[in-house]
Amino acid sequence: MPEATLPQPVKFLDLALPKLTAAEAVAIARREFGLTGEAKPLYSERDGNFHLRPADGGPGHVLKIANAVEDPAVVDLQTASLRHIARADPDLPVPRVILSRDGEAMAWVELDDGARHMARVYSFLPGQILETVPHKPALLADLGRFAARLDKALAGFSHPAAAQEIPWDLRLLPRMAGHVGDIEGEGRRAMVRRVIESFAAEAMPKLAGVRSQVIHNDLNLHNVLVDADDGTRVAGVIDFGDMVVGPLVFEPAIAAADIWIGKDDPLGAVTAVVSAYHQVLPLRDDEIGLLYDLLLARNAISVVICARRARHNPETPSYLESYYEPCMAALDQLLTVGRDKATAAIRDSCR
Repeated sequence: MPEATLPQPVKFLDLALPKLTAAEAVAIARREFGLTGEAKPLYSERDGNFHLRPADGGPGHVLKIANAVEDPAVVDLQTASLRHIARADPDLPVPRVILSRDGEAMAWVELDDGARHMARVYSFLPGQILETVPHKPALLADLGRFAARLDKALAGFSHPAAAQEIPWDLRLLPRMAGHVGDIEGEGRRAMVRRVIESFAAEAMPKLAGVRSQVIHNDLNLHNVLVDADDGTRVAGVIDFGDMVVGPLVFEPAIAAADIWIGKDDPLGAVTAVVSAYHQVLPLRDDEIGLLYDLLLARNAISVVICARRARHNPETPSYLESYYEPCMAALDQLLTVGRDKATAAIRDSCR
């Protein structure tokens, strides 16, 4: 798709994080939720997040200050989904909703910039982020099973805001074509354009025919927590802000796309995740046939978003910057492996 034909801007592609200090976070937590403790900033893409650590050494809580432009319905989507999961699979480790002093799941607060923001508190899940631990075969298998278990818990859940538009929805990749120019290097730009054009022509028409439901949509290396004691068990998942109603196969594809990065045998790592997902929640043949395209799409959309924000919002650095080069390398590797070999390996692992 030529860059000049970009239909319309993608929501949240360009944004600024809420600005507040740790002291302000402590004051909000105490005033609105009756919680005390030290506040430590946490990485976030569009919210202001803080870990509230109590003096007694317990796990504490997470205070989330929503972006000023966030839709209250989307915040309610996250709260409602967490409550649904707690009912559907009580042992599944996801954050629990903490009510405010007024008995509500959210409180309105005003920051120094004069803007009103929605404040929420969730329980803090202990564990190490997936990026920082060795990706042992047993851990990759548990990641696949966990993703499937999460999707089974979300089956039947619905919410009007699940139709939200976010940059990380792989179906929006064709609309990212107009931002490929932010990528440095003509060779790299050409590679990403080819991926986008192929996805628009080959994958997009097929997505309408696959199963759809509300999914987490962002089981990346920073959102999956691993048990710190044995390193082979997923201890939880966080950040439900990118939830959408969309193709079910996006869930294992997104988890597997991050697992591809930096591996000596990336295809073997991907099949470990996908086959374990398949054991718990079997994928259909048409969904398996789309996984190669979705692996490419996830890496391509990551590259475009990272390049865009690095160029236009350099004053707001985040962990996303660390994805740029690895995702670019993954794109090159995926194209070298090719559709036939990758799909055959994935399909064989699911038999």
